[in-house]
Order: sequence, then structure tokens, then C-alpha cells
Amino acid sequence: MTGSRQKWPFNGDSLSPTQIASWRGNMSARLVETLLSGAFFIAMATPGFGASKSDVPKPLKQAGECMLRVLNAESGVKYAHLGVSTDDGWAHVFLEYEASEKTHWTGPTRFDVQKPADPDHGPYLFSTFLPGLLGPGERLDTHVTNRIVEKWHQQCGVSVSIEVG
Repeated sequence: MTGSRQKWPFNGDSLSPTQIASWRGNMSARLVETLLSGAFFIAMATPGFGASKSDVPKPLKQAGECMLRVLNAESGVKYAHLGVSTDDGWAHVFLEYEASEKTHWTGPTRFDVQKPADPDHGPYLFSTFLPGLLGPGERLDTHVTNRIVEKWHQQCGVSVSIEVG
């Protein structure tokens, strides 16, 4: 047999249990090695893989934690999440949540921080593109998001920019 396939290593009709176990063990090890190397490459391609909150500048981490506290205390908010990303070559936080608003959202609302000139000290601007769809004659409803943004500004000292499609 040629290529990367492994040949059956034994000749004859009779195999001892030791020979079978040896061959199976070798094949199992190769399978695990292949699967782990594939998982490693997938994980390395995932934004934020390997980054933790300890990699985020302290003032930005504190602002993100404050923003998460606001989300968790606000009525009309579900699935609030504070995460870490390494997009744009620096470790920074992002926030995601689902708001109970009349506009049909196609996914969670995600606020990403824009990389400032001084990433270690800010000032920090969080922005989002609202993932909503409006039906004919429907008005945009962002009453929950508007309350959150105001509280983020007052309580956490961050600036926020919202774009609507």
C-alpha cells in the first residue's frame, strides 16, 4: 500500500491478542493525534482564543465589568455576556445581550470597543450595528438599549455609538 495509509502489519490468518492490541493502540494514537491537531488549528483561528480578561487593560476591564453589571440589573435584558476578543491585534472586551424590544432582532446586540490611540488608558468608545429588521410601516424600537446606553455613560464613563441598518 502507498501513501499515508497504514498497512496491516501482520501476515497470516492467526493474530495474537497482543498483536491486535498493538495495532489498535497505534491506530488510536494516530487518530487522537490527528483530531487534536485539527482542533488546535480551529481554536487558533477563533477570535479571542487564548485571550483572557487578565490580558485586557485594567481600565477597560473595569469599564466592561461595570457595563455587565448594568446589563444584569436592567429589566428587558437576557443573556448578558462579557467576552474577550483579540480582533485588531489587541485584547479587549465586548458585550452581548438580547433586548426585549418590539423590533425583531436577528441576533444578539454586540458592543465592541474601538481601539483608541492609547489602548491602556482610553478613552473607550463602544459601538454596535443593531441587528434588527423592520417590517413595512414598523418603527424602530430601542427603548431598552437606549436606557442601557444612558446608564453605561453615567455609571461606567464610556461613550457609545449605535448604527442602525
